[in-house]
Amino acid sequence: PISLISPIIEILKNGALSGSNRGYSNRAAHASCHAVNNEYYGGNHGGQGGRHQHTSSCGDFKEPVLMGGGGYHSSYGGGALKLIVEGEIIVDGSISASGQTNTFSGGAGGSIWIITPKLTGEGGIYANGGHHASNSYYGAGGGGRIAIHTPDNSFEGTVTAIGGYGANSGYAGSAGSIYYNID
Repeated sequence: PISLISPIIEILKNGALSGSNRGYSNRAAHASCHAVNNEYYGGNHGGQGGRHQHTSSCGDFKEPVLMGGGGYHSSYGGGALKLIVEGEIIVDGSISASGQTNTFSGGAGGSIWIITPKLTGEGGIYANGGHHASNSYYGAGGGGRIAIHTPDNSFEGTVTAIGGYGANSGYAGSAGSIYYNID
């Protein structure tokens, strides 16, 4: 994972801190995850990729550090970001570690782990699975994992770790996880 240690982080409106599409490449995943071995499957992580029937999610929901698994057809999973801030994180833009959308199978969302005394802003924090935009045979990526450790959560934006959608009634990925620790 990419770790960033700072006294303050401010992401302005229309600004971004992105690890999207920086995870595992197609057909690859962390050893604790189920790598894609079928041409129709979406990538796995916090949520199952579309079309996976006998696998479970992987990675730690409280301290996420895994990158998202890639889908079968040239789609990358989301990367892994760990932010340790001694002061405040202000997110009016976006922090993302989402999987890649592809014509065929989508990549899984990655990880975002935030540790800060104060989180504010009105932007977005995303570790979503990538969509697939082809026919109904293919699977989208599963959602990633987001963990926010802060005693002062004044953030009024959007936080999502959803699975990707399947075009033309295809196979959607399942949701990942969002964890809040206020200690």
